[in-house]
Amino acid sequence: MDNRIFGAIVFLVQAAKDRRLVTYGEVGAAIGVHGVQVGSHVMREVADVCSDYNAPFLGVLVINEKEYMPARGFWRAFLHDEVNEERLDTWCKILRETCEYD
Repeated sequence: MDNRIFGAIVFLVQAAKDRRLVTYGEVGAAIGVHGVQVGSHVMREVADVCSDYNAPFLGVLVINEKEYMPARGFWRAFLHDEVNEERLDTWCKILRETCEYD
């Protein structure tokens, strides 16, 4: 596993333990990656690792600074890019499950 991906996972696990959201910029700063690479590459790899190990989706903790919400990749993965009243409920449910995971 790439050191940046491992670093992102460690950073996000700590965020989950602290029950806090983090921005893409914070993830990038923690691992020395900036710009769209955080969302387009790093978080995709993190999602793959979470899936491979049947672990909670750590990407639920990552939000964009402008909307203070997950980016489109999250919504595509969990709601097939649909925007509806279940959107926030789904995010909150996955967020709670991730933060409560041991």
